[in-house]
Amino acid sequence: MNFQISYSNIKQGIVDFLSYSYKNPAKLFMVLSSIAASILFLYVAFSRINYDFDLEWNEGLVLDNVWRIHDGLPVYTKPSPGFISNIYPPVYYYFVYFLWKIFSPGYFSARLISIFSTLIIALFLFLITQKITSNKIYSLSTSGFFLASYYICGWWFDLARVDMLAHALLIISLYLLTEGNSPYMLILSGFLSAITVFTKQNMLPLCLVLPLLLILSKEYRKSLYFFLSFILLSLLIFVILHYNSEGWSTYYLFVLPSMHELRMDHVRIFFMEDLGYRLIPALLLIIMLIFSGMRKMLSLNKTSLYIAIIALFSLLISFYSRLHYGGYNNSLITLFVFLPLCLTVLLSGLKDDERILGKLGCEILLFAQIILLLKSPSMAIPKERDLVNLKNFKSRFVESSSKGKVFMPCHGFWSRYYGGEVTIHQMSFITSVILKPGSKSSVTDEFEKAIESGNYRILIFDYLPAGRVAYFIKEKYKTTGTVKDPPRMFTGMPCKPVYVWDLKD
Repeated sequence: MNFQISYSNIKQGIVDFLSYSYKNPAKLFMVLSSIAASILFLYVAFSRINYDFDLEWNEGLVLDNVWRIHDGLPVYTKPSPGFISNIYPPVYYYFVYFLWKIFSPGYFSARLISIFSTLIIALFLFLITQKITSNKIYSLSTSGFFLASYYICGWWFDLARVDMLAHALLIISLYLLTEGNSPYMLILSGFLSAITVFTKQNMLPLCLVLPLLLILSKEYRKSLYFFLSFILLSLLIFVILHYNSEGWSTYYLFVLPSMHELRMDHVRIFFMEDLGYRLIPALLLIIMLIFSGMRKMLSLNKTSLYIAIIALFSLLISFYSRLHYGGYNNSLITLFVFLPLCLTVLLSGLKDDERILGKLGCEILLFAQIILLLKSPSMAIPKERDLVNLKNFKSRFVESSSKGKVFMPCHGFWSRYYGGEVTIHQMSFITSVILKPGSKSSVTDEFEKAIESGNYRILIFDYLPAGRVAYFIKEKYKTTGTVKDPPRMFTGMPCKPVYVWDLKD
């Protein structure tokens, strides 16, 4: 097949598009807002991919675990003053480690994986919507809606965190399952779902719901291909991790998270602050769909019903994750992957002459929703002053490291990266209060002894220590004030390396 591209062909294509847009202005605005959301994401992500400090506090903790692989050390091991593992599975860590072998250790590789994963999510949302609706504008709007949620999800899509890779693997698994033309695709979908769970474990409920389409279509044999491959690979990975870590992987990945309390005050935060007015157009769109025959459509179209059920599950998972101890705006990512897909699929099932303003009214609401989610990126991108502050802090840190060991518990990865050593992360240490019986006292005592004996020359904390640690610091160290203009982070918990102590002579 020969394709001839010429100026006249391009000109005619533009004319046809403008003519179509004149007759369908809502669709034009849907396209333009989706393009704007894509440009905004790429602009922010690549403006800070090389920022040489944590964009969010858990970036460093995640990369602490990658350092363990880099050094040939176990990721999941008994807690010690030197290291307590993060609570996430290891798949993302190995992806980052692989890129470290190609490039070099640092933030760039880890963030590149998240950026690429986000683009994969957008691409496969487009492909799934196109397969179901055969409407390229709706398909583009699905991807645009997702990318527009960048801000409401905490500017999270490019961070060195596990979230985006987990959702990318999940959406590819969903795509393969909707294709489902051969056992091989269903088996591969099951394998990818298993890998998804061992990228971020709270994806498990959605992975179990994925084969529901096959069950609704009474294709039980096909669903069996998925379930068997998913269960077998999941069990294999679980057993290998459990055996190699002497049970510590099971503790960190499943036992410890289950012991975290639920923050009931986050119910209000989730509905009033996280979503609140920002989802009013989507809520109105759902109401219009209900009164425009959505119930009948769901009863007749199993694919639409399937997508609606997945979207409902994504809402429940996002809600529960937000209530969980440590839950932040990244909990919303799951909802904003599947909500756009649900709305555009249901919208495509409406006829142009439906009542209640018809399809045009729904399309206007979809466009309004994308626009409402967009946010100025000025606060998310490091400015010249931030880069100067970071450069000055590096110089001070290197100078301090030349005098002896530096303990900087909120930024162990960064410390190691600039000549120090990885130390226990402050947030991991806080979780040690609910570690296995007998572990709390030992790791706490060892840490306190390290401070009391003056093992570290300089201490740099984001927060003022409390309790016995504060007492030992007062006895052994002298304060040298606070760091002037410390490097800052751009999302998540607001913390900076501010408080400095020097060992007394």
